[in-house]
Amino acid sequence: MKKTVLVGVLLLFLWTLFADGEGDTTNPLSLGGGVGSVIIGDQTYMRLRLTPELRLGKLGIGLDIDLLFTEDGGVREEDWDDWQDYVNKFYYIRWSERGDTFFAKLGAFSSYSLGPGLVMNDYCNTLSYPMDRQLGVMVGGKLPVMDMMLEGFTSNITDPTILAGRVTIAPLFESGIPLLNKLRLGATVGYDVDQYLGISDDEEETIKNSVDTDDDGIPDVNDFDGDGDGLFTQDNLLEMGFSQEQIDQLDNMGGFVEYAEDLDDPLADLKANDIAVLGFDYDLPLIDTKMLKLSHYGELAQIVDNGYGFIFPGFYTQFAIFHLNLEYRQYDDNFMAGYFDHYYDMDRAYLQLNQETNKYDIFVKESLLEDLVASRGWYGKLRADIFDFLYLEAAYTDMYADGEDDGVKSLIGTAGVNTKIIPKLKNMEFKYYQVDVSKITDIIAPHVIIQGTLRYELSPGTNLLWQYQERYVDYDNNGEIEGDEETERDVSMGVEFKF
Repeated sequence: MKKTVLVGVLLLFLWTLFADGEGDTTNPLSLGGGVGSVIIGDQTYMRLRLTPELRLGKLGIGLDIDLLFTEDGGVREEDWDDWQDYVNKFYYIRWSERGDTFFAKLGAFSSYSLGPGLVMNDYCNTLSYPMDRQLGVMVGGKLPVMDMMLEGFTSNITDPTILAGRVTIAPLFESGIPLLNKLRLGATVGYDVDQYLGISDDEEETIKNSVDTDDDGIPDVNDFDGDGDGLFTQDNLLEMGFSQEQIDQLDNMGGFVEYAEDLDDPLADLKANDIAVLGFDYDLPLIDTKMLKLSHYGELAQIVDNGYGFIFPGFYTQFAIFHLNLEYRQYDDNFMAGYFDHYYDMDRAYLQLNQETNKYDIFVKESLLEDLVASRGWYGKLRADIFDFLYLEAAYTDMYADGEDDGVKSLIGTAGVNTKIIPKLKNMEFKYYQVDVSKITDIIAPHVIIQGTLRYELSPGTNLLWQYQERYVDYDNNGEIEGDEETERDVSMGVEFKF
């Protein structure tokens, strides 16, 4: 299988290279990629990445063939051991653009939002890319009835557990009434069929390695008598050095050997825990000129079986180099705005160490709603694009509950450079996420994500690429991040090329 993969990739490389012509940028077929290294967990891999693209009118197809080589020269087997791995080599397949008569995209979504944002806001299915690949799907279009627009989405077509959809209409579209003929009404839904599916393979392994059925201080994985009944399984005895003949003799004597131990399995007792969020909104453009755009909007949302929240009033304006959103928000008990947010995949199910039992407890994001009380406050987002050189964006939420000193706060920031003014620098970008916390005091805190990208031109068509991401997880639930054990870090550096 490995030889087949390598031969196929080599043929693809050669075919694309020769098909590309002599630097013809109008050629529909191009090849990008890179070489370098990447750190996954505590393992470093040499990396060969090929990203061929095909563009024919509204159709675009991009592959992402990532070959990670171990120290002995073999290909990382986890990337090629089932059919989903081959499907996920598609980075995207798209038809047209969002908002057209018909549009569709299959692949990676680094940021996906629906409506004003109380339901799904900045959702990302590439948090753990390329270690964990998901092939999302977005499809939608227009219908000739009240200028209706439909859109559907799933985060992963091979395992469609997170679903979303939206419909909008302009009920007075053909009325000719000024302003009102531009009024749009919308409805949005987000649905997770089972939040427990967010537990990763590594987290499952952590849980299994911490189970101690007989509470003797020895985890079951290292305990020859895990259930503490004084009996041993055949595998236990073989590991202890007993021969099969001795084991058979013990078995014939009776009462010494058991075929299977009755061990605790915290994952076996988990029942499907779905959750749905519904939203209804309107948008009314007030001014729409080249110099100034101004819209008024509002949204009402409910997390089913939990609380309500709404935006009213909300305003959006675009003028000069600035894009500004300003909203007044009010939340009921047990409500969280943008439930399906940027790092929902990480938070939909997570582990925390119980200090009393020294075992890991499994939580879902919905459990966080239990402690949220009614609150009100403001949300603002400002973006500035400065002469195609520097772009800055900051979004801040400040919510307060009656009689509470601390409310719920969020801070999201982006800063980037993308210009020819600095020689050889193609782009540089940093992102910071800290959301739904009582105080924003430390830069490094539970649930914070920091991302960085640097791309520097070595020669025409060849760039030096550095990518970095840190995620902080409070496994011991003490409110602080303590060292590498609670830091999930992904680093890659290498050379990318494009013909």
